[in-house]
Amino acid sequence: MKNITFVIFALVLFLFGCVTGQNINDLKTEANVGKTVIVSGTVADVVSIGGLSYYVLEDNSGTINVSAARLPAKGDKVTANGTLIKDTLVGYYIKVVG
Repeated sequence: MKNITFVIFALVLFLFGCVTGQNINDLKTEANVGKTVIVSGTVADVVSIGGLSYYVLEDNSGTINVSAARLPAKGDKVTANGTLIKDTLVGYYIKVVG
């Protein structure tokens, strides 16, 4: 019983700290920086130069860069799950861990 209670508690904490079900432009706010975000869209572009690798995710509201070790192909429909970061040079992007 303790294990089930712990799992439910952990799931609730995860869900309240996670921003889901929004479009890309709605995610790009100071309030979401540092939070786990989940957003779906189509891969508009893929960039891999040396140690730099990311893809551009696009939905009907806009685009966002997604930093990831494994890159999908251009045109793939994907869901990005990671931490929203705001950088002074590149703006908002999602950093996927794992």
